[in-house]
Amino acid sequence: MKRKFMIGWIGIAVLLSTQACTKVEKIKEPVTLKVWSWEGNYGDYATDFAGAHEGIRLVRVAPIDETNPMNGYDPEKMKQRFEQTLQAIEELQPDVLLLEIPQYIKLAREGKLASLEQRVKRKDFNEATYSPSLLTMLRIQGSDELYGLADNLYSEAIYYNKTLLNKNQIPLPQSSMSWEETLRLADRVSNTNAGIAGYFAGTDERTRAWAIISGIGMTSKLQYVNAKDKIVTIHTPAWAKIWQMVLDGYKSGAIIENTQEMSVNRGGHNYYKPEDSYGLFLSGKAAMIKASPGFKDILSEQKVGFEWGVVAEPSDPTLKEGISMQPLNIYAISAASPYKDEAWQLIDYLISEERQKRQAAAVMSMGGLPARIDANQGEDSFIKPFVELPPSPEGQFVEFYRDDIPNSFIDSFSLLADAYFLKLLDGTLSVDEALKQLQEEAQAEFNKFK
Repeated sequence: MKRKFMIGWIGIAVLLSTQACTKVEKIKEPVTLKVWSWEGNYGDYATDFAGAHEGIRLVRVAPIDETNPMNGYDPEKMKQRFEQTLQAIEELQPDVLLLEIPQYIKLAREGKLASLEQRVKRKDFNEATYSPSLLTMLRIQGSDELYGLADNLYSEAIYYNKTLLNKNQIPLPQSSMSWEETLRLADRVSNTNAGIAGYFAGTDERTRAWAIISGIGMTSKLQYVNAKDKIVTIHTPAWAKIWQMVLDGYKSGAIIENTQEMSVNRGGHNYYKPEDSYGLFLSGKAAMIKASPGFKDILSEQKVGFEWGVVAEPSDPTLKEGISMQPLNIYAISAASPYKDEAWQLIDYLISEERQKRQAAAVMSMGGLPARIDANQGEDSFIKPFVELPPSPEGQFVEFYRDDIPNSFIDSFSLLADAYFLKLLDGTLSVDEALKQLQEEAQAEFNKFK
């Protein structure tokens, strides 16, 4: 009897042992996700994400720009670095990628990113709180399919000196005025107040004339180069009208800019102090300026002595599209990743409503906006001008990252355009003569790239 009892206990022990082994065998090993990301960006979320997702282990893959940074600006070297980056991604095979716009466009068009269309339509993603403009932009650049999500966006609007305008009984700017209306308002300011400009174009080491002219042209979808036919197209009535309008603004004092060299900080980096970048507006010497959401903090820090307001950037009245918005920090999943569901968990966490709310203040202080519309914590009236215009497919973010025109030509054209504008200012040429010569000279330069 005693022996049977012992055998019974042995049987139970064996059974329990077998069950325990079976359970151990069923324990799933953590999935390791390779994340292509900058160290600073990765450090903001890696620990918190790992703590909330025990079944996922993150391993950072450093981008080539971090391991082998470039010094200075060289269009040809930038092109080489772009190709090196794509090659490194191909070799290292990260599961999740933090991408810049040109990388995102290239990889999406080559089918190397996984579609996120079905994932964002899930109820738990809550698409209604994510910026529709960002989704539009990311689909535009991803061949009408969504391959990535950005956690932040950049945009600009018109800040204005409300005290100055009211004092002189000049109407306040309105959202989505045309550039013609905006500069007409600026002209009224300069005509009413000696030494006060209507619009401050900002600070740079050379004139910002072409930056203003090209920006106005973008609002109407004007192109200064027909990339398909390899033809420069700046000598047209539409462009001439814009050049004349900006020229008149510079001559009358309605438009003013600050030209000076950058300072150098202790780290050897060039920069402008806020009083250099925005000084004429901060001191009340200009009525309007185009700037990002972060300018609000500068106004507060500088303790400006006037009341200010903000409205949407100027746009073409027939199109009503903004040109300054662009996505920041685009996260995507490699089409080759065997862990797409786990990779999505990371992206979903990065752009979750909870995380966006926690980071909203910091993002805005750096000039950006959270991608989640409801993350702005009561800032609706301030935020609205930056996001109310749908983004233009021909906006600034596209111009910065064009792959159908060589970067070196874009830079050369900009220098030529500014040089010809200075000739207009000193009366050497008429607008028609300047654009004719600019087109001929730019065409000769562009022919080198055919």
